[in-house]
Amino acid sequence: MSLIDHWEKQIESIGVNERKYISSQVNTIGVGVVRDFCNDALLYEARQIWRKVEPLVVRRDVTIKHEVTSKRIMGTASALQIDNMTREIFELYTLDVFVQFMAEITGTDICLLNDNLERYVFNFLSHKGDMHGLHVDSFSYSCSLVIYAPSTNSGGVLQVAKNYTCFDKDKVASIIAEPGDLIVLSSSKFPHRVSPLKQNSQRVVLNMAFTTEATKNHLSYSRESLYS
Repeated sequence: MSLIDHWEKQIESIGVNERKYISSQVNTIGVGVVRDFCNDALLYEARQIWRKVEPLVVRRDVTIKHEVTSKRIMGTASALQIDNMTREIFELYTLDVFVQFMAEITGTDICLLNDNLERYVFNFLSHKGDMHGLHVDSFSYSCSLVIYAPSTNSGGVLQVAKNYTCFDKDKVASIIAEPGDLIVLSSSKFPHRVSPLKQNSQRVVLNMAFTTEATKNHLSYSRESLYS
């Protein structure tokens, strides 16, 4: 079976009750997780694609100002770079059953991004101190497949809150992800970050962005700094 076949099969295997629970989490705390979404075969296929793209990753160390000041120390690969190596991620991203799943979870008429840099990207933390600083996204929702994750207590934890001040008060939802987890995030409404790595490790996610009809042709504020 191909990556697309595995992906479609796994999406269809998510039951009604689990979908309702994930949807409620996304709309109340900003994030929902499908634990162990990937079976061994799908995770293997995803890692093979990552290995093709990894040599193209660009290390970034930038500070971005948008609502708050956000530090990004990380590696990135844009959709354009991914497409130059494989068309499988494009096929996965545009798969009808996947788009329908995202529409069901978010309760929104989901649209795909037209931006050929940022509609799907690989984000890669690997060195002690690497981080994906506090921010909100330009696009409504994201869906991230965790391909590699740091060990427990090694940092690299996704943290989500209702507003920025919650981070000062330590009122955040911390998602300790495992390889194969699928994370759906209400990314334009709920501030979020990935905490710094405490030691050299690997956190690799395939992040796919979804939006609405009104913003499907927009370009994000971080596009040039992270993915150009």
